[in-house]
Amino acid sequence: MDDLGAPNDSLNQSPNASLLFSPKHFLKMRRPERFSDTVSSAVPALDRAMLEYHLSTLTNRNEELLFEEFSKALLQRTVCPNLLPHTGPSGGGDSKVDSETYPVAPLLALSWYVGKPDKASTERWAFAFSAKEDWRPKVRSDIGKVVATQRGYSKAFFVSNQFIRDKVRAEVEDALAREHGIDVRIFDRTWILDQVFDNKLELIAIDRLQIKTELRQQERKGPRDTERQQEFDSVEREISAAIQEGRQSLALVDNGLLSADLARCMERPRQDVEGLYARAERLANEYGTAHQQLLCAYEHAWTSYWWYEDYNSFLQQYDEVERRAHGSQNPYELELWSNLFSCLNVIAQSQAFADQVDTKPRAKLLLESLLTVAQQDDRPSAALHAQSLAVLVQLLTAKPGEHDDLLGRLADVVEKAEGLIGYPFEPLSKIVTELGAIFGELPGYQRLFEETVAASTRRAGDVSGARMMVPRGTQQLDSGHAYDAIRMFGRVMGKLFKHESREDAVHALYLCSHAYERVGLLWAARGTAVAAASIATNDYWTYESLTPQQAACYNRIKWMELRLGRLGPMLAWHEVDHLIRGVLNDRGCTIKWVTQDDMFDPIAGMLLLKANLETLRALTQLPEVLDSTGLPMAAVALLFALGHEDEVPSALIGEEADEEDRRNFFRMWRDQPAKGDLPPAPKIDLAQTIRLESSVAGCSIDVTCRNESPFIELGESLLACLEALLATAMSDRIIAREPSVKVKIKAGEFAESPFTFNAGDVDGRPSVEIRCRPFSPHKLSIDEQTKLKDRLFEVVAHILARAFLLQNAEALLTRLFRDDLAPQRALDFTTSFVVVGNVLGHDAKTNLDQRIDPKATNYPLLRTEVWDKVDRHASPPEQNMTDLKPAPADSEVPPEVGDLDHVSHREIRTVSLIREAIWNEAEWRGVVFATAPDPSVPPILALLFENADAGLKIFRGWHDELGDVDEGDRLRIAILRNIRRDKPHWYRIVIGSDPASDLVADGVKNIMIVSRIHTMTPDSSENLERFIAAYEKAGKYILSQAKLNRGQIHWAAKNEIEKKRIVIREAWEVGPHDPDSVGIRLDDDPIIPQGVEDPPVVRTLERIRQAR
Repeated sequence: MDDLGAPNDSLNQSPNASLLFSPKHFLKMRRPERFSDTVSSAVPALDRAMLEYHLSTLTNRNEELLFEEFSKALLQRTVCPNLLPHTGPSGGGDSKVDSETYPVAPLLALSWYVGKPDKASTERWAFAFSAKEDWRPKVRSDIGKVVATQRGYSKAFFVSNQFIRDKVRAEVEDALAREHGIDVRIFDRTWILDQVFDNKLELIAIDRLQIKTELRQQERKGPRDTERQQEFDSVEREISAAIQEGRQSLALVDNGLLSADLARCMERPRQDVEGLYARAERLANEYGTAHQQLLCAYEHAWTSYWWYEDYNSFLQQYDEVERRAHGSQNPYELELWSNLFSCLNVIAQSQAFADQVDTKPRAKLLLESLLTVAQQDDRPSAALHAQSLAVLVQLLTAKPGEHDDLLGRLADVVEKAEGLIGYPFEPLSKIVTELGAIFGELPGYQRLFEETVAASTRRAGDVSGARMMVPRGTQQLDSGHAYDAIRMFGRVMGKLFKHESREDAVHALYLCSHAYERVGLLWAARGTAVAAASIATNDYWTYESLTPQQAACYNRIKWMELRLGRLGPMLAWHEVDHLIRGVLNDRGCTIKWVTQDDMFDPIAGMLLLKANLETLRALTQLPEVLDSTGLPMAAVALLFALGHEDEVPSALIGEEADEEDRRNFFRMWRDQPAKGDLPPAPKIDLAQTIRLESSVAGCSIDVTCRNESPFIELGESLLACLEALLATAMSDRIIAREPSVKVKIKAGEFAESPFTFNAGDVDGRPSVEIRCRPFSPHKLSIDEQTKLKDRLFEVVAHILARAFLLQNAEALLTRLFRDDLAPQRALDFTTSFVVVGNVLGHDAKTNLDQRIDPKATNYPLLRTEVWDKVDRHASPPEQNMTDLKPAPADSEVPPEVGDLDHVSHREIRTVSLIREAIWNEAEWRGVVFATAPDPSVPPILALLFENADAGLKIFRGWHDELGDVDEGDRLRIAILRNIRRDKPHWYRIVIGSDPASDLVADGVKNIMIVSRIHTMTPDSSENLERFIAAYEKAGKYILSQAKLNRGQIHWAAKNEIEKKRIVIREAWEVGPHDPDSVGIRLDDDPIIPQGVEDPPVVRTLERIRQAR
């Protein structure tokens, strides 16, 4: 879509129109930057020999006075500018000197840059000029006269047109200085020549000596041509080196075309430019792609028309472009063809070519190709691009009366372009402006113009504001405020999602991926990086441009796949990254943003060292694949894990290393600091069903799906979308009330498109079952993508409502959805639909079995147990467990725990033995105690439920998790006594999980505990006291259940659990950060013993009041 804006004649339908304008002049007026800025001027030519001869023959022409004027002008430019003019007759005049300095104010002398301003402006210097052949008597005479004046000259200068040897000159200067006590300087012909040519003072010599010279054309390169020349020379050196070294690559073809374009812009001789384009076409035909061949033919045709106005040559080259572009699926290639058609249409209207050019069949051929692409709904940007090009071609060939409808269709294109980053809007907006000169009076143009203005205003405002926000998000990310950065980047993504700001969009998405990773959301980080890669890769599919941005995105994705442990996708993205980085390195490109990539290979090896035997059996042919793709260290690690220790290079661990040394070496490798960033083991995902896992705000999300498309992409998208939506949950105080959610994705041939889902509970835990019908996740229309995202959001919204607790829900959702644009950042920029295929292709080989070459060397598994069986699960934890125990009730919360704004999602976990749905169904009504006369028989604490069946489910679940005996005291039961002064016998039961028993050494810093609480209101403490006494004697108790039916209690002794620990404490002891603080209510008035100052419960009640 050319944005030059064709002259009015190009749309004139008169058959008698002629080519009344100069294309080169027109283009030079519109695009001067595409032409040379070198300026040529005629200057007098003077060389050293000519000036030397002229000086030696001055006296023959009686030009002594001219020599004096020349000498004085030369001295003013080289010695000092403050010389008095000569006013007397030749030969010295009455002043006894030919010239002398005059005093100058110090401030004025500050601006001088000749000689020594500080002395020349204050001292008195004398000057004498002579053209006599016998110069010695003359210098003695002139210096004597200077001294005789007694004017206080401190220096005397004598200028001669004669050659004077250095030795003779020095001897005369010294003799005169001794005789007269004055500093003497003699300048001869050699000095004059040096000063003139060294200081570019030829014009002074020509002017003052009145030398007649020839005029010579002199070029003064402009800044653009200077830069172009440097680039041209550099490119030519690269071409020569590549050919000599046998590197016939795509880069060589690109350089060939670039060299021709640079020569054209510098307006080199046509013979050179044509030769360079011919060379580029030869290189493209021999080593280039079809796109490069088309591009070379196009640029050659473009040059013939606009630079040389050679229409016969243009027509020949048009045929070549038409042949190559016909049937192309790339709208950019069709755009090039359309650009040339507009030039062809101008030529066809001229009388000179009216009989040679028939545009109708050519327009038909072009429109066929355009309309084919325009109907591809699964490529919305390409389709719309082709539609707009087709309308512009039709405007050129339309009959009177048809233009208004075509302009209306172009307005529809402008409206549809919103939200399509692949559509080049700016060129169209410029063309719309140009069309006003021809169709400005038509109603269709008025609508088109207004639509374009409105869209341009929105786009410009969006982009301008977003470009300011990206640096702010970067600052927040760099300063450790990742959640704020996610909010900032989330707000700018949609605004930058435009063709003209696509590089900014890629940058923002790339940085947002880093922010997601920093807070432990690896699926969102991966999804956002894939979205960035897709946008960046569009430039390759459209223009065949390989850019550092693409490499940076591919590199980021492979790191995310490594951290997720997925070997197949990791190798797929590594292959692409490895390939493009090699090409870019050949071109001398610097890849921004990529850091520490040399660590990828050894860290991939760390992951492979953690493989179990079942996984290793599937990887026996992988070492050779790893080595061939630039991962030699990973290959070594896998060989060692397989048991091929003799294949480990001795240089790696030392020539004298024994078996124990080797194992210690690999233990150290396995336990490097990056270990904490890797999963427990690599995932090969070769089974029919695979698992995808995440942890969001403490809730474990477990997705199982079929190991094929589109089920994998749907699972990836669901996790990424959920992570992105709840990315800021920590700082937004969104709490998971369920420890886990399970999602199953199954095939459903008859499921409603694109998929259906059923949500419910399984064993009291939230569960979602998705039925998905087969579809291609890589080829989707806009409508299909919208339906997928809408249905996906329904699933995510259900999980949010069922598994998470939102404090002040209305205000929070308003901020999350309206202000932070969380749904947009989640749905539009993290899913795997379309974007993965846009980079890796529709048949991407992301499964591990597709990456393994069946011809690769097989290294069978030699081990019968993993190489580090002794210490694999006993390696020292990164943090001592004692550091993770709950603090005392009256202590302050540690800063690293309480500051949720800086807590990663991986550092928080919701722990719950309470299955909320079943508890709601069971209707817990209190507790019942039972004791036996025998003190060795443990007492019974029975939970009283109205729904006995639901109660049985609760105890069946506990029994499955804890067993007959709760050995680890995972279930925590607390009794808070004396909660009210007016009701001294009341107490409160708190049932939940013991935080100490659930702390693990995998980086978890915060635990959210789900509890059930019930207030008992007896009139007496007798039953409770009896239970406590029996418990203390037996040292244990039995947790059981009972049914309350019409006021009657019925014992149900099924799935009972023996427990040793129960917490019985006074309410006043409970501090604000105590696990039992959930059992304190705002209306409580605990009994506080006399003498107790500052009881912890006071702070607990204050905290509850503040939270309200």
